[in-house]
Amino acid sequence: MAIIWAQLIINGKRYGVHPFAIPIRDKKTMLVFDGVLIADCGAKFGMHGIDNGKIGFRNYRVPYNCMLDRIAGVD
Repeated sequence: MAIIWAQLIINGKRYGVHPFAIPIRDKKTMLVFDGVLIADCGAKFGMHGIDNGKIGFRNYRVPYNCMLDRIAGVD
């Protein structure tokens, strides 16, 4: 699960940036979903206990129920 801020687009209209908690891996196989790109940032000088990574999305559709909608929602 990843928490991201992304542009909310409904029927081609943009509604600003909103937070989402989205799945990035299949729970059974632990394989990354299509459209999710993940990578390790590599070794850090003097900080060997810290593991950083990066994540990207390409044509990944976020399900509606992943929107964190405490402040705003979609009807």
